Amino acid sequence: MKIPYKASNERSALIRNNYRKISRGCTLETLLKHLPDPDEIPDLYEPKIYNPRKIGETYWYIIKRAPKKGDERILDEKLVRVSVDREGRVTQVDRWGF
Repeated sequence: MKIPYKASNERSALIRNNYRKISRGCTLETLLKHLPDPDEIPDLYEPKIYNPRKIGETYWYIIKRAPKKGDERILDEKLVRVSVDREGRVTQVDRWGF
């Protein structure tokens, strides 16, 4: 994904309007039914410093990603992140920037 990135108005509206339909315990099938294809799917690891094991994946739906003024390393982001465990169940839904 190139930075800066801005989702189309249509994709942005779909993410903003439908992420609320996803909650803890939903299936991966339900997630993919309500939201478009994710922009990124990084692995999710247990919160351990040493030798963490993979416990699932996170589905990132990016609305906006750009460098903050004055610092290329810090991003100004608007997105929804959905964590899914290895059994395909939603464990957490986060949004930030909007």
